[in-house]
Amino acid sequence: MGDGGWLDLIFFMHMVLTIGSVLLLPLVSYVETEEALLALSELDPLTGVLNRRGLFRHGEGTTPGQTRCVVVLDIDHFKAINDRFGHDVGDAVIVSLATLMQQDLRSDAALCRSGGEEFLLLLPGVSLAQAQKIAERLRTRVASHDMEVAGHITISLGVAHWGADATSIAAVLKEADKALYDAKSQGRNCVVVALG
Repeated sequence: MGDGGWLDLIFFMHMVLTIGSVLLLPLVSYVETEEALLALSELDPLTGVLNRRGLFRHGEGTTPGQTRCVVVLDIDHFKAINDRFGHDVGDAVIVSLATLMQQDLRSDAALCRSGGEEFLLLLPGVSLAQAQKIAERLRTRVASHDMEVAGHITISLGVAHWGADATSIAAVLKEADKALYDAKSQGRNCVVVALG
């Protein structure tokens, strides 16, 4: 091949790479942007933990047949905190609680703020008895923690087991919600286990 042939080949390859880059870079950028938006759509903007959508996606990704438990918790008398100190302090309490819970969270667990002052924990590979102990340890830790401005708060928790017969995470959340309601009706600041 003469000098002109090599130059033509180099020019051709340069054009192919340039056009390929021009066509592929927007596609790569689009995919990265879509992944970033999906991640943001699954996070609570106040606390940075998963939101309900993120928890459902995380829950669906766990190993089928694996023992799992769900803990639903709620800050006791949260409306009184907002009424007494203002919503900015209420938001700070929610953020502090999320941070406190993340400190002892297992690496395979998922923490979700499901709305307002309610949080959910998805605990894969944990028996109902272990989940109850985790919930009780969290309850006592929160009760002994001094929240800036608001002081000491308490939480009520409902625990449910996600067995092989449970059709969906929604069914297990319903059981855990009922247990949380029972904890509230038993005077708050306690853990109740769903017997379903």
